[in-house]
Amino acid sequence: MRLRILDILREGEACVCHLQAVLGKRQPCIFTSGRPSRSRPG
Repeated sequence: MRLRILDILREGEACVCHLQAVLGKRQPCIFTSGRPSRSRPG
């Protein structure tokens, strides 16, 4: 889904409601996809 979000944003700015409509996902899911992965302490 991250790549799809990047494709959408390449066309210009997009509000979250637009991302929700295009991706068919809820806001929390979209924001979780945009969060960088956390490294686990080893």
